[in-house]
Amino acid sequence: MDLSRVLTSTLFRWLLIATFAGAAGVSGAADVDVELEFVPDAGTPNNKYFTNKTPLTGICAEYPDKCAAPHTGSSKVNVRFNSGPIYDFRENTVQFRIPSASRFSVKGVNGKQYPVTLHIRGVGARYDLRPATVLSLTGKNPPEGHKSLWVGGWFQDVNAPCRAVPGLDSGKSMGLYNFFWYGPEGAVCGKKTRYSLPGLYLDSMNFIYEVDTPNPYEMEAGIYEGLITYNVAREFEPGYFLTPYQTNISVKVTLRVTHVLRVNFYLGYKVELVPAGGWDRWESMGRTPTVLSGDAPFQLNVSSPFTVKLQCGVPHFSDCALKNSSGKIVRLDTFFTPPEGVIDDAGGSQYPFKYRLSALAPKKFNVSQYVAHFGKLYFQIPASRVPTMEAGTTYSGNVTVIWDSQV
Repeated sequence: MDLSRVLTSTLFRWLLIATFAGAAGVSGAADVDVELEFVPDAGTPNNKYFTNKTPLTGICAEYPDKCAAPHTGSSKVNVRFNSGPIYDFRENTVQFRIPSASRFSVKGVNGKQYPVTLHIRGVGARYDLRPATVLSLTGKNPPEGHKSLWVGGWFQDVNAPCRAVPGLDSGKSMGLYNFFWYGPEGAVCGKKTRYSLPGLYLDSMNFIYEVDTPNPYEMEAGIYEGLITYNVAREFEPGYFLTPYQTNISVKVTLRVTHVLRVNFYLGYKVELVPAGGWDRWESMGRTPTVLSGDAPFQLNVSSPFTVKLQCGVPHFSDCALKNSSGKIVRLDTFFTPPEGVIDDAGGSQYPFKYRLSALAPKKFNVSQYVAHFGKLYFQIPASRVPTMEAGTTYSGNVTVIWDSQV
């Protein structure tokens, strides 16, 4: 049988997904806004960290080396503390507890929620003795007056397991002194005065925070927001003498996720279906070819879950079909071989592996890192269907393959 060559003109469509314009929204203004961003990078495909984009205030702004990690920062909060006269030396005069880890969720406009954990690694402030001075209280000028004022000396000599940040620009003023204490979660850091104080104020409260973020490769592109509120007296525990002017500190965490989904075909968008060994071999033998097949290699750059689905110029149930000039059709099998690093919805990552595509149900895939490798589309008319085809004609059709990261 003289069967003419079978051609299929195959079209491909893909979507580029960037950050959404909107967010789920968190009602009310926050005292602290923490903004973290993830942008995939082919140069560091295993990177799962968000980068802190929050304008820094507090200790990290003045001493950037204290906040080197990409998802840490510091923030100054408008919380002030005051006391009455202090004559009791049994309690810490100045004190902060390092709050426990706070676990909550961020939510996107897509309704999906992801867990985050906010850790506070250290707390600091500035004490204000005015109208008193270290000279009037201890008889010594600064900086020695500040050292003499407290049991154990300098604020750097704080109780274990807390530790102070050394080298702050403190102790030059008669009545003001900046300090910052690190400590494990739950630790109580404090200092006792040696002298009676007519009053004491704290201002410029700030803290270093660290955010544990979700795996961005499991998230859709978009903006996710969540809010956590700390009760100042209960969770920062400023001690017996100091009373906060403000009851709560609210922290809003915003995660911005940008993803890449890009497909590049280097051999064009037309695929010729041919038998094994080419047409000449079968024509010279005067035999009808068996399987007709062709493929289209591509490079896939992807950093988030995605689906693949068919859209058919000539539909045939869940598959596409080819048609000749007389209206005869033959069903076409379409397969997708994803690049190495792509994981199917069942958790499999065998490579190479062919997945049959459907026009009815999209096939879902995941990634565990940035993927930038070659894959292949494979088209086939199996041996069982070739004899049904009309000899001497050309079958053709359009197949649209849709990659979509909106899963």
